[in-house]
Amino acid sequence: IRITVLEAKALKSPTVETEHLMLSILKNKEAVATQILHQYEVDYERFKNELAILQGHTPSAEYGDPGGEDGGAASLFVTDLHRIGRAGGAFVLALA
Repeated sequence: IRITVLEAKALKSPTVETEHLMLSILKNKEAVATQILHQYEVDYERFKNELAILQGHTPSAEYGDPGGEDGGAASLFVTDLHRIGRAGGAFVLALA
């Protein structure tokens, strides 16, 4: 959880959100969740870059994103986690 808070501070976010949790998970290369995400070509740098694009901090063309419907890896996970939260659901996070 400390790493999650540090990720939020590093991104100058006033609140800790699910995207910061995802970054902290991806930072731990030995975590099973990180290894599974790597199989889907999701890693810390890619997720952080996609997140910057979604938040409007980086032009999407810089990363070869034509700006279509697909928001990339970050939008997939961030959107899904926010949707689960809004629906009143919960998810279990096992830290290795």
